[in-house]
Amino acid sequence: MKLLQLIVLSTLISCNSNTSNEYILKEEFNENTLGYYSSNGPRDNSFMWSLPENWQFSTSIEIIDGGSEAGYGFILYSASLNYEFILNRKGNVNISEYDYNKETGRVIVDEIFEDLSIEYNTPTTLELRVEDTSFEFYVNDLKVGQGSFAAKSWANLRLFATAGGTGIKADYFRIKSL
Repeated sequence: MKLLQLIVLSTLISCNSNTSNEYILKEEFNENTLGYYSSNGPRDNSFMWSLPENWQFSTSIEIIDGGSEAGYGFILYSASLNYEFILNRKGNVNISEYDYNKETGRVIVDEIFEDLSIEYNTPTTLELRVEDTSFEFYVNDLKVGQGSFAAKSWANLRLFATAGGTGIKADYFRIKSL
């Protein structure tokens, strides 16, 4: 009887923790279980293929080396389009779309936010909130851009550094349902 109670209790705890666990991907970079290479994205991107209609990506990145133009961000890839979300040390936010089929680009946001000047070794939170084809981009909880995607499905999501010689450190890489 005690064994049965223990099994029931552990099942209830397990079920409760699963309902509060809304993460599709929660990478804390403690181990390389997802097979990251060049530390910018996992080799297995299958979690991207079945994202819900409403989802959120977040990461915390800090610049550890680079000049005044040093920056970082992430690229969201679909079959024929990619979307770059970039922040540099001067607080310049750039969001752009590139169409591989047409070989053309489109700037969605290109704005300097003086409050976002980035110091070395200072964690900065980047967050992308997606609702259907609309998105909002946040840096340290400040909304810095919004727009809409022409893409409806996703193949990959990668972190990157912009200027040569820029070194970055990412603390986590998370995707969750909204």
